[in-house]
Amino acid sequence: MQDETPRHPLHDLTTEQMLLGSILRDPTAAIPIARQHVQPTDLYDEVHQMVLELCYSFDDEGRAINPTVLNAWVKHNPAVKELNKI
Repeated sequence: MQDETPRHPLHDLTTEQMLLGSILRDPTAAIPIARQHVQPTDLYDEVHQMVLELCYSFDDEGRAINPTVLNAWVKHNPAVKELNKI
């Protein structure tokens, strides 16, 4: 029998969205701060986890992080579609 207890008993989806919004608004300033405090697995929402991991990966590769790029990635990512979040 699988435990139905949430992985994170305390979570705030609005705060997760604010974190991701801050990264999209100013990735140069927000990512270094976010990396000090938040890992993707710290987030409750699985899509938020994937987006944060993508932002960190893009930053590591020196790629642009912006809403257009992330929107295209989310819409075409099979893992996100499997979560039925879109």
